[in-house]
Amino acid sequence: MIFFLRQHFLVLIGCLLSLEHHLHAESPRVKALDLKEGIAPPELDGVLNDPCWEKAAAVTAFSQVFPKEGATPSAATEVKFAHDGCYLYIAIRAEDKETDRITARELQRDSFEDESFPADDHVQIALDPFGRERDGFLFAVNPLGAMTDGRIEHGGSTAKEWDGIWDARAQRDAQGWTAELRIPFTTLSFDPAKDAWGVNVQRVIRRKEEMIRWTQPSQSREGDWLDDIAQLEGMSGLNQGLGIELKPYTVFRHLDEVNGGSSTELRAGFDANWLITPALTATLTVNTDFAEAEVDDRQINLTRFPLFFPEKRDFFLRDAPYFNFPYGTALMMPFFSRTIGRSEDGEPVDILVGAKFTGRAGPYTIGILDVQQDAHDGVDEKNLLVARVTRELAADHTLGAIITHGDPYSNGDNTVLGLDYQWRTSTFMGDKNFDTQLWAIGSDSSGFGTGESIGASFGYTNQPWFLYGIFAQIGEEFYPAMGYLARRGVREYYFDVTYQWQINEGGLRTFDLQVLPFIITRLDGEIETAEVMLPGMRWTWDSGGELAFWLNFKEEQFFEPFEIQPGVMVPVGDYKFRSVQMEYEGAPSRVITPNVEVEVGEFLNGDIVAWNVGVAYRPSPYLHLGLSYAEQAVDLPQGEFTTRLASVNLRLAFSPRLSWNTLAQYDNESDSFGVNSRIRWTVRPGTDIYLVLNQGYVVEERNRLRRVGTEAALKAGVTWRF
Repeated sequence: MIFFLRQHFLVLIGCLLSLEHHLHAESPRVKALDLKEGIAPPELDGVLNDPCWEKAAAVTAFSQVFPKEGATPSAATEVKFAHDGCYLYIAIRAEDKETDRITARELQRDSFEDESFPADDHVQIALDPFGRERDGFLFAVNPLGAMTDGRIEHGGSTAKEWDGIWDARAQRDAQGWTAELRIPFTTLSFDPAKDAWGVNVQRVIRRKEEMIRWTQPSQSREGDWLDDIAQLEGMSGLNQGLGIELKPYTVFRHLDEVNGGSSTELRAGFDANWLITPALTATLTVNTDFAEAEVDDRQINLTRFPLFFPEKRDFFLRDAPYFNFPYGTALMMPFFSRTIGRSEDGEPVDILVGAKFTGRAGPYTIGILDVQQDAHDGVDEKNLLVARVTRELAADHTLGAIITHGDPYSNGDNTVLGLDYQWRTSTFMGDKNFDTQLWAIGSDSSGFGTGESIGASFGYTNQPWFLYGIFAQIGEEFYPAMGYLARRGVREYYFDVTYQWQINEGGLRTFDLQVLPFIITRLDGEIETAEVMLPGMRWTWDSGGELAFWLNFKEEQFFEPFEIQPGVMVPVGDYKFRSVQMEYEGAPSRVITPNVEVEVGEFLNGDIVAWNVGVAYRPSPYLHLGLSYAEQAVDLPQGEFTTRLASVNLRLAFSPRLSWNTLAQYDNESDSFGVNSRIRWTVRPGTDIYLVLNQGYVVEERNRLRRVGTEAALKAGVTWRF
């Protein structure tokens, strides 16, 4: 297997390396003010009246990205940088003549998954401390001082799950709003030999849906892309201390199960980090606990294949980018951290001890995770290992490998080995964005024998064309025990073509036309699943609202009977059906934001009417209320059924450091109702207290609720740095 992978990768890499052409222009530069020269550091209050800010060089040359690429911004922005060897300080002046219309309704940290502050004005800073245009950090703040951050990976994809220790304050005044950020260098990985870091700044004025950027103000690029960005000079003499971080915690937990008695426990554990070099970190975790992790959003499955639930545990999310493998397909992941510390039924399993080694050394990026998992459900205590290494071959080219060893769900053995190649450039055909990924993975399992998966993907994201394609093949015996696998013995063909018109008239910003064919076949070529969206039309308004329509042409072939719902058996057969879908998303900056999705048409050999309605109510920064209800009414010759899923999300924020979130969910498939309530108090950056309450109910006759269990947990953790 290894000879096969090596032989084919050498040929492919040689061909792609010969295609590259570099056209790099001189980057803009700004020098950070060195406060070690007798200048006092700023007081972190969001008011820019400190003497150091009068001496610091300012970034002011911003250009519009949206609505009109390259145009002059409607309001001025000024950003300054300084450091004292221990902290990086950033000052932001965001002018706005209509101060009463500044949009700021978010107080909580990291309360979203995609764009930084999707409903608020904000400024975000992208940093590339290594200057490799591959990985870095993102920090953002809104006019209320709410913060979000993330780790940038693969040159332009931000993992918002990463939480660094830093602080920020913001203020409004007659000119607009201001903010100050203070980022410890102990939070960042960097090369101490480099005097200049990559940097970019982006601002959003939400009520206008106006985006401006310092460098690379192209609509074809995102604000966290690191290619050819500006240089932050003067970054020398930085201190990371001894590089030791100790994070002890204590958890008090009470569990009361109506049919299983009650229990109370007090446990303690810790995470210890050692910064071996400014770019390499070793982590030890003992008695790892996940009491503060958010619960999963419920899903109802009408397919033959398992659903995907994302990882939400902080220990695994913190260094997740180091273990990411560019698999491309949604059908398979060679490593998925959610398999660790959970049983096959999703119940928690204790992690007794674990170690991580992550970071960079020269051209290598390294991630190693080794944990000892406790025995459970007839499975012995297991050692689970994953290691990921990538190497820069040349600018924009990366070769990587991954290996996992261990089966968390059985007493058998499982080993997975994968190789991958990535090419990502912003100079394709002169000035175009292009990326491609190739991968080959093999598995050896005591339960399945040996198997393999190969694939390739590409992306061309440039105005007005957006193209994306995937080919993947997953063998019959392929089994990544520490990964995610939706199907085996299949080939996947996926192609997405979108053309976007820039309208910018009458309140309409863009119009997109999309064609998306998606086919999954068995290895013998027989179609298993096929779907063609033809055509997809999407209108986007200046307010940020969107409306979309598309037609679906689908095919599903069942090779064995499938019980889609209890008592409803779909027989063997080839089913071809059509439907129409509509989706509306309201303007995110408004107090009330509705969202509606409707699908009407055929489903298998019957009919479906499905709809999902949600509304977000944000009357103030202190209160957010989200309501959603989804229903699927299916009528088949074998029977009819209706699925229902409802949720209520109440988020209360008393300050950027104190919040209380409650999520209540119900679905009629399990006929159960669950409540998760969590209070988080950040006493200071790195010191957090959580109070978590989970309650479960079953729905009985006449819609009465019967409690089946309650779990309460109090967790306190502190961070000490030396």
